[in-house]
Amino acid sequence: MARIDLPEKGWVPSSIWEVYTGAENRLGYVPSTLKATSHSLRSLRAVDQLLQAHETQGTLEPELRLFASLAAAHRNHNEYGIDQVLRQARRFFLPEDKLQAILNDQVDEALFAPSELAAIRFAWAMTERADAGEPMLTELRRHLSEEKLVELAFIVAGRNFLDRIQCTFDLDTEPEVLAERN
Repeated sequence: MARIDLPEKGWVPSSIWEVYTGAENRLGYVPSTLKATSHSLRSLRAVDQLLQAHETQGTLEPELRLFASLAAAHRNHNEYGIDQVLRQARRFFLPEDKLQAILNDQVDEALFAPSELAAIRFAWAMTERADAGEPMLTELRRHLSEEKLVELAFIVAGRNFLDRIQCTFDLDTEPEVLAERN
């Protein structure tokens, strides 16, 4: 059970209702993260923009973006975040064995490409400490352009930000998403 009230669409002011409607149009449901932050319109709008940025594809390959996101959510022990990333990863048909390897901390050269390993290690480092360090950046530069490096840092930082909100308020997977699975 969430540690904060999660206002439903029918019970919120019109300014919040508009944000909920936008999310519902994009995703088919209103994420619990938006509901939790709806108590502050400013925070709600900022989180919605972050979620939109995470939903849209930049120049970074989906597998790098999603493997790094999953690695961060897993390191943060955020079941809700893990569930969110797994849903996205499966929509991109990412290999289940790689997803499970990340969740089981069994990431190695036999299964992952060098760029994937670098992205996962970067996510771990950035999740454990704010500065991933020069060695991580050097490793990533062997595989990524500066543009992709910045996108990866944004994705991991955003995932860590969302994880902190989701864990603090003990958010669960949305009922609509659970119903969709069954």
